[in-house]
Amino acid sequence: MPFSTALYVYQHGVLSINWVKIEKVFRLFFPEFSNKVTWAVIIAGLGLTSSSILQNILNEVLATEFNIKILGSYDSLVGIVLITLGLTHNILLQREKTKIEVNGKFDSEKEKKTLSREHDLKLYQKITKGFEEYFLTEYISSLTDDHSYSRSDKARLQDFVYYSQETEYDFLNTELNEKFTEFGQALSKVMNWTAHHFFHHPSHIVMENQTYCLYPELNPDRGGEDDRLGKYNKHALEIVNLTEELLEKYKLFRSCVKRELYI
Repeated sequence: MPFSTALYVYQHGVLSINWVKIEKVFRLFFPEFSNKVTWAVIIAGLGLTSSSILQNILNEVLATEFNIKILGSYDSLVGIVLITLGLTHNILLQREKTKIEVNGKFDSEKEKKTLSREHDLKLYQKITKGFEEYFLTEYISSLTDDHSYSRSDKARLQDFVYYSQETEYDFLNTELNEKFTEFGQALSKVMNWTAHHFFHHPSHIVMENQTYCLYPELNPDRGGEDDRLGKYNKHALEIVNLTEELLEKYKLFRSCVKRELYI
């Protein structure tokens, strides 16, 4: 590279770097217009407390423009007043900016919460469409009292297991989604257990709305053997415990819905 070209690049490179540094320094002392006003007032005040030159300039300006003269023996006092005004201006400005930022953040959070609630409300209405609470209570009552359930009883609740497992049906409210997942898990546990321990009865009759019973061969009321009743009661107690947990999880979910969605 020729010496003249290298010198040109070097000079302009240094110049460019210096301008960047100068700009950074400038922004440090004069970040925006409002702060320029503050700096100007404070500097003027400092000048009045330490220099007669600025005093003479201000007196001349005031005399020319307004035909008044306020500086003289009280110039130090006026300087202090200007400094106070400048600092007060800066404090009030920063307080106002902070208030605007806080209000803006509050409004944003409020809007976000409103949109989240609207989403969860629509989702709840979607997954409970056609559902009545007595569907669940009847299902549980049938399992614990008669130790049986019908295919239609199970079908009316089956979808909740699917909903609780798919992310498509996640609630945005963390607590609400957690309670719904726990309810779905408890329901799934009951249905899986009954699938292994309940059998259609009578076994020789097939119906559209089939009835399933807890170990019919162990239940004397359904033709089972009396000497095996103890084993039957053990299974009966297990389904009672499972359904109690299911009902408790549902109540917690429903309470959360009322608290968060107001329905």
